[in-house]
Amino acid sequence: QELAKSYTNIGNVYYAQGDYENALLQDQKSLEIEIRVFGCNSVEVAMSYNNIGLVYEKQNDHENALLQLQKSLTIELRIHGHKHPIVADSHHNIGVVYEAQGKDE
Repeated sequence: QELAKSYTNIGNVYYAQGDYENALLQDQKSLEIEIRVFGCNSVEVAMSYNNIGLVYEKQNDHENALLQLQKSLTIELRIHGHKHPIVADSHHNIGVVYEAQGKDE
């Protein structure tokens, strides 16, 4: 669990530096650990999917960004329901990808 947090923190530093390739590697390591520790439907796993989606968005890989962000949203809806701020943030992140694709969905 602590190791997963460390990978997430390192990934956040790489993300802030614009080193998206290394950010993605760290976030993927964190996700693997979180799935083993918490199962597939946890807040931690949802956050890792969100982080990975944001990295893909920065890399202009919109297809993979949407896939990861949708996974995050699905888990968040199960946990929090429709009216939680985290769910709103996920909808926003998905909207950012759609905007980058030139879609108004």
